[in-house]
Amino acid sequence: MKGPGAGLVWIKFDHLPADAPPQVVGHTRQTRPQTTGNVHCQDLLLENRGSPGGQGVLVETPESLVALLSEQEQGVDRVALA
Repeated sequence: MKGPGAGLVWIKFDHLPADAPPQVVGHTRQTRPQTTGNVHCQDLLLENRGSPGGQGVLVETPESLVALLSEQEQGVDRVALA
């Protein structure tokens, strides 16, 4: 069960409320990082498997949260999330 009652570790991104505490989560496949309120989903690898590009990683510093996304033949794109 990964719905609203799944608990802290297994709840899917789709069930987290927009007013949830700031956090980066996985467990919900996406093709690009998704944000709802203060919640950011970074689970990109399996949804993009087999497609050129599509890899990404979220990098958090004390000042910012950015996604570094590898796009086919376009290099790495830096997207500010917070």
